[in-house]
Amino acid sequence: MVPAREMIIACAMKGFGCVIVTDHFIPDRFGSLKDRERFLAGYRNAKEVSDANNIVVLPGMEFRFDRGMEDFLVYGMEEQDFSILPTDLCHYSLQDFYTYCHEHEYLLFQAHPFRPGLIVQDPAFLDGIEVQNGNIRHHSHNNLALAFARQHNLLEITGGDLHQLVDIRLKGLMVPRSQLTPKGIVQFLKENPKVGPDFEEF
Repeated sequence: MVPAREMIIACAMKGFGCVIVTDHFIPDRFGSLKDRERFLAGYRNAKEVSDANNIVVLPGMEFRFDRGMEDFLVYGMEEQDFSILPTDLCHYSLQDFYTYCHEHEYLLFQAHPFRPGLIVQDPAFLDGIEVQNGNIRHHSHNNLALAFARQHNLLEITGGDLHQLVDIRLKGLMVPRSQLTPKGIVQFLKENPKVGPDFEEF
């Protein structure tokens, strides 16, 4: 709901050093190479203003299969990786998608798994859970997500889920600047599996 450049400038003004752009990868909408270029438009527009605002912008995606409403965050992707995604990826099983991610050294997280109407997925096919979602218009039951992640020894992430400027709050991860690359983020998350014992509940 906000132009990418405007969002990045606003995040930089709030003090963020990095944003991973995880636009929604919608089933059957991004099959062709031309469609993939359109998907990357937000990331590329955001990156255009990154240097001038001293903020790192990295690509990622919030993925959804062709059944169910569950969303999955994928980290570790390079821009060129989107051009080789299988055209039928949205029809994969979670297990097959998890295997694909691992073959390409990505990490797979279920986003806000305890929002009403969503189903938490099999932890055997997840690297981690979004244990804190900062979107103020949803009740993500972050406490349940954290408990689930700890129970199943999953990696933990926290994110802003930014759709509007009002969503920009100081929610995120403290990552060394030297690791603010797609593969650096993956390494950091593997080496720092927990976000901490306490955080504000939404």
